[in-house]
Amino acid sequence: VDDGINGIFAIDRNEKKLFSVYIIDNGPDEIKSGLFRITENDKIGFADFNGDIIIKPKYEFVFPFVGGIAPFCEGCYLLSDTVTHEYTYYAGGKWGLINRQGIIVYKPQFDSISFDKKGNRYLLYVSDEAFLLNGKLELIKFTRE
Repeated sequence: VDDGINGIFAIDRNEKKLFSVYIIDNGPDEIKSGLFRITENDKIGFADFNGDIIIKPKYEFVFPFVGGIAPFCEGCYLLSDTVTHEYTYYAGGKWGLINRQGIIVYKPQFDSISFDKKGNRYLLYVSDEAFLLNGKLELIKFTRE
């Protein structure tokens, strides 16, 4: 439900507000891997389609889950592009990975994390080192080109 004032939020069958839904591209977050992002006090967590909170909002930012893993950051801050001010992105801080239960798989130690859609894997960077995350959640060092 979008009340036009407080943003988009989920309600139960009795129209009681359950939680605020994370906004992306002027609409509610998409359901990916059965979960979508929610917000509370400027923190982000996850809920399922039934309205159950699966991971309480505690992250400054967290991407949706892909393959049971989601990147999150600590100490990051939101910036706007300086040309059009149409897009925002997160900078600073350190990045880590959580699983669908909210358990930290890799603590925040990476400068950045990206997802390689072609290879269907995460790429993690720290200082001048680069790693890819394989299907066993192991980090494999590789050379950047």
